[in-house]
Amino acid sequence: MLPSEPQAPAPGTRPSDSNVLSRLERLPRRVGAVLLVVAGLVIFGPALWTELSLDDHIHTAMLRGAYPAERAPWDLYNLVDDESRPQLQARGILPWWTHPSMKVHFFRPLASLLRALDYALFGTTPFPPHLHSFLWWLWAAFAARALFHRLLPSRAAGLATWIFALAPCHAIPLGWLANREVLVSLALGITGLLAYLRWRESRSLVHAALSTVLFAGAVAAGEYGVAFAGYIGAVEVFRHGDRLWERATGLLPALLPFAVYFVVRAQLGCGAVGSGTYADPVRNPESFLWLAPPRFISLVLDAWLGIDRRPFFAHYWPWLLLATGVLVVAIVAAALRPALADLPRPHRATIGWLLLGSLLSLVPMLAAAPATRLLGVAVLGIAGVVGTALSHAWFETPASTAPTWAQRLASLSAVILGMVHLLQGPIVAWEVARGNAAVTKLATDSVADLNLRLGDVATNDLVLVRGGGSASGHLPFAIDPEGAVTPRRYNLLSQTGHVLVRRTSRRRLELTAARNGALIPLGEANVWTDATRRFEVGDVYRLPNARVTVKALNFGVPRSVTVDFDHDLDVGSLRWFTERSGTFVESPPPRVGMGLPHGS
Repeated sequence: MLPSEPQAPAPGTRPSDSNVLSRLERLPRRVGAVLLVVAGLVIFGPALWTELSLDDHIHTAMLRGAYPAERAPWDLYNLVDDESRPQLQARGILPWWTHPSMKVHFFRPLASLLRALDYALFGTTPFPPHLHSFLWWLWAAFAARALFHRLLPSRAAGLATWIFALAPCHAIPLGWLANREVLVSLALGITGLLAYLRWRESRSLVHAALSTVLFAGAVAAGEYGVAFAGYIGAVEVFRHGDRLWERATGLLPALLPFAVYFVVRAQLGCGAVGSGTYADPVRNPESFLWLAPPRFISLVLDAWLGIDRRPFFAHYWPWLLLATGVLVVAIVAAALRPALADLPRPHRATIGWLLLGSLLSLVPMLAAAPATRLLGVAVLGIAGVVGTALSHAWFETPASTAPTWAQRLASLSAVILGMVHLLQGPIVAWEVARGNAAVTKLATDSVADLNLRLGDVATNDLVLVRGGGSASGHLPFAIDPEGAVTPRRYNLLSQTGHVLVRRTSRRRLELTAARNGALIPLGEANVWTDATRRFEVGDVYRLPNARVTVKALNFGVPRSVTVDFDHDLDVGSLRWFTERSGTFVESPPPRVGMGLPHGS
């Protein structure tokens, strides 16, 4: 069972005295609430001034009717499906290496409608929609605060609130409008979890109905809402004394919206196919299971110790990654064990299901390449566990003249967790919010400059010889800030660090990557095709106005290709650019028989 809060004044206390005491006790929490809002504005403030980026431009084009395929306001996250893929390839929105069965169709109707509402009210002005996102963050933060104060002692609840609210996982969803579904799912899901706990304690039909509606909203916002099923399952694991029928009926308010979500999602054909970034557990279970272990450990490292696995473990998985995961378990166990020993049994059960729920909530997130922005639901449980450990280690452990080695280890572990979550976490959150705003501003200015130099967008064909991270499917729609005009045809020839371009005839180019490189991204960095794709020398792929032939492979993907255009490369409608350090530089093709290097 869960600990309950006292509802009546202490015996012998007059009602008026009780009211006065209540006001005095609430005063620090009110001050803390104000400070939490101020801290959020300071740390995540740069996100509010971030320009539109990436899928934001695609959504604008969809709402303006400039996307090659028609999209309803509730279906803006349908980026590629079987019907639209040929249209997108004909315009060059999808690059030549796109998987022939590629699909990226997310079921996020609520988040989609909220983006449509933004556009209807504010157009392409970014600040009001970002402020809208901040309001969802406020809801999530204060819902978590209410949940922690219901479950944990006051001091532990306060620490947990600050850890959750200022975690780095919120920075990108606040600065990227297309990723707002994380905040919406968090706000509705946490409130739904609070209603579910009250339903399980009181069997109030009002709380049952409320939890059902809120969980339905959480999953309608996005697949992040599904992660709350991990906490529901964990609550039931640590709940004792219920008979089978009581447990079954108790689960109904939570199971119903999740079941409906999966049925509707399947009926609409949503999911991800043929993408290295996404591994759909339903449509591609083999890839999901293969990628799940390293992705799970990577997310655990990031969530608990703020370790980004990419710079350190790219070439050393699985042993170094696994060893670091064991270290995380040791640190958390050492810090938490003394606190659990001193807690009453109901509070130990609460910590148990928060810890288990945080781990189970990561399972749906394994469908995407590991990223800090995926950790919001998991950080809810982690904040409660870490807040409890820090409260015990720093405020509730009696002083000892001769501490044992276990006490020293617990203190050291608590210091590490405290530095990670209370010091490093907010600093990283601010740096991510500021860095994302700066990168997005640079991209916006670069694309605006590209638009000026491209000339008549509606009649010119854009050829991007070498693209970086900005050269994904959103670029043609970012050229016009209103999302109304795109290049007639868009040709992305390569997406790599360095490429040598040789012109062998008036219509032919030969592109070759570095000796150990490839012309297209590898692994999880490749949104457009996955590791199961088999390229062969001699394969031919079609661009809107050219033909690509594979000449040589490296790591099983093209290292060298020839590109045969339908007409002379010097024709006036072809405008040639390459992306360099986030900016676009004009790069007309070399003369016949000559070569030209393109690098980042």
